[in-house]
Amino acid sequence: MKKITIVAAFPYEKDMKEWEELQKFTAQLEQFYGRFNLHVELKEYTGKIEKNEKGLFSVKGMRRELMDYTAKSVFCSFILFCKKEELDPDDMNHLIRTLMQMKKAEIAAYFRPGDGMQPVRNDLIRRIAAVDAKNIVPREDRNRLSDMAKQYMNMAFGFERERKLKEAEAAYREALVIQKKLVKADENTYLQDISFPYHNLGTLYFQSGRYEEAEQMYKAALDARRRLVSQKGEVYLPLVAASGNALGALYLQRDKIEEAEKLFTEVMDIRRQLVNDQDDRSKIALADICGNMGNLYNKQKKTQEAIAILNEALTILTELLIKYEKDSATGKETMESLRKKAAATSNTLGILQGQAGQPEEAIRRYRQAIELYEKMAVDKPEENTPMVAMVTYNLFHIYRNQKMVQEAAEAHRNSYMMCMENQKHPLCSQLLTIMKKEMEQDRKRQAEIGDKLAEQAKNQHENGLFEESIHTWNQAAKLHSALPDSENQAKAALAYTELGLLYWDTRQMKEAEESYLTSLKIYQILAEKDKIHLPEVAVASYNLGIFYQETREEDVNEYLRLAFETAGQCLDLSEQCREIYENLEDEPLYEEQETGASEDMDEGGMTDSEAAYEKAEEAAERIESEDAESDRAESETETESEEIGKQKSGGWFWKLFGKK
Repeated sequence: MKKITIVAAFPYEKDMKEWEELQKFTAQLEQFYGRFNLHVELKEYTGKIEKNEKGLFSVKGMRRELMDYTAKSVFCSFILFCKKEELDPDDMNHLIRTLMQMKKAEIAAYFRPGDGMQPVRNDLIRRIAAVDAKNIVPREDRNRLSDMAKQYMNMAFGFERERKLKEAEAAYREALVIQKKLVKADENTYLQDISFPYHNLGTLYFQSGRYEEAEQMYKAALDARRRLVSQKGEVYLPLVAASGNALGALYLQRDKIEEAEKLFTEVMDIRRQLVNDQDDRSKIALADICGNMGNLYNKQKKTQEAIAILNEALTILTELLIKYEKDSATGKETMESLRKKAAATSNTLGILQGQAGQPEEAIRRYRQAIELYEKMAVDKPEENTPMVAMVTYNLFHIYRNQKMVQEAAEAHRNSYMMCMENQKHPLCSQLLTIMKKEMEQDRKRQAEIGDKLAEQAKNQHENGLFEESIHTWNQAAKLHSALPDSENQAKAALAYTELGLLYWDTRQMKEAEESYLTSLKIYQILAEKDKIHLPEVAVASYNLGIFYQETREEDVNEYLRLAFETAGQCLDLSEQCREIYENLEDEPLYEEQETGASEDMDEGGMTDSEAAYEKAEEAAERIESEDAESDRAESETETESEEIGKQKSGGWFWKLFGKK
C-alpha cells in the first residue's frame, strides 16, 4: 500500500472551517485514488509553533514529526496556515533540505494564500496525479478494478436509458479512469475494454452537441480498436467499423466531407466483407453505413448515388421488419430501433426523389415513413407524433407541386393540427413558425393575384369580351372569397356583383341571380361584424330587387324592402344609400310601413326582409356546392386567367394557399 500524507499546521489558533474543508477535500482524494491502492491521509501537526527572537515563526520543532510521515509516504506535503513572510526563511530552508536528503518521499510545502485555499488544492491535485501516473496497479488488484469499471459502465447504461445524461457521463468517466490504469498495467488484456467508455462517451457528447469532445472520444476508441486488430486479428474489425462509422457521422455533421468519406469507405468495405445472411446484426450494421454514405452523397450533390445506396439500406431494414413482425418474441426496443431507422431513411429518400423529379416514388416513401412513425406513436406519441407531422408536411409539398389540391389540403391540415397539439416539441414549434409564415405569404400572393384578375376582367368587359370577363371574374371571386379577412371578402362580393351584371347582360339569368345572391350574402355577413358594410348590403339587395323586378315583373319584392330598410339605417354613411332610400320611399308599400303598419308575413311566418336573408343564405350554400363540382371539371389553358384558374378553391386549402 502506498501512502500520500498531507500535514496541516496551525501557528495561530486552529481555524475549524478551514480544517473541515481540508478534511472533506482529503476524503475526496482518498475515494478517488484509494481504489488504486494509493491512500491519502490528513494529519494535524501536534506540536506548537513558536516565534523566535526575530519575531517570526520557527519550524525547527516540526522536523521529528515530519520525518516520521515522510518515511512512510511516497509524497508528503505540509500546509502552514499562515503567510509565508511570517515564517523564518532560514529555518524553513533547513527543514526542507533535511527532509529532501532522506529521499524517502517527494516533499511540497504550502502556505495559506491571501485568496483562499483553492490554489493549494489545485497544486496538490496536480502533484498527486503525477505520483499516481507512476503507480502501476498491482496484479492482485486488476480483476477487482476491472469489475469496478464494468459496474460503472452498467450504471452509465441505466442512466442513459433514464435520460440522466450528467450521471451517465460521470459513470462513463469513472470507468474510463479505471480502464486507463488497467491498460497501462496490461494493455494486452484490457485494450478492448477501454474502447467502450471512449466510444460511448463520444456518442453521449455527439448527441449533446459537444462535437469537439465527441471527436476526441471517438478518435481514442478507433485508435484502440485498430490496435486490437493489429495485435489480435480481424475478429475485432466490427469494433473498428462501429467507431469509424460513428466518427464519420460526426465529421459529416461538421461538414468535414473528405474525412467522412475516407472513414465511410473504410467502414463500407468492412461491412460488406462481414455481412452474413444468418446474422441480422451484420445486416443492420450494413444498413447503417449505407444510410450514412447516402447522407454523404447528398451533401456532395450526388443525388442518384444517394438514392441508390439509401434504397439498399431501406431494403435491408424493410426485410428485417417483415421478418421480426412475424416473430412474437422480438422485443419492442428492437422493433422500435428498426422502425426508426427505416422511417428516417424513407423520409430522406422522399426528399431526394422529390428533388430528382420522381414525385410518385417520393410520395410512396413519405407514406411509408408516416406509417412507421404512426406505429411508434402508439407507444410513444410525444416522441413520434412530431415526426409524423414533419413527414406529412414534406408530403404536402410534393402534393402541392403536383397540383394535387385536395391531397395537399389534407396533408397540410393534418400536419398543422398535429403541430398545434404538440407545440412544446421543438420540431413542432419550428414547423408551426414555417407554416404560419408560408400561409401569410400565400394569402398575400393569392390576394394580389385576385386583384390582378379583377383588373383584367374589367379590361375584358370594356373591350366587349364578355365571356372572357365572366371567366376571369369567377377566378377573382374564388380567390378573394377563400381568404378570411374582411377586405378580401368585400372584394369577392364586388366580383359577384360584377358577375351578376355580366350574366344579366348576356341573358344568363340563373347565373345572374346566383351571383347577386352570393354578393348579398357576403355583404350581410360582413355587416354583422361591422356596420360600415351596411351601405354595401343596401346596394346588393337593391341590385337583386331590381333584377327580380325586371325579370319577374314584380312591382315590389322582399329585396327592395330590404334595400329600403338598410338604406334608412345608413343615410349618413353613403350617398348611394340616400339615393336608394329616395328612389324607394314613394312606393306605396313602404309608405304603409312608415306609418307603423305591421310587416307582411309569408306563409312561414317570416317578414319579407327575413325571407330575403334566408334565400340569400340558401343560394350561397347551393352555389358553393355547385362551384366545388365545377372546379373539379375545370381544364387548364395557357392564358393568364386560365393559369390562375388552375387554382381550384379546394375549400379549406385555398383559404391558406395560392399558387406556388
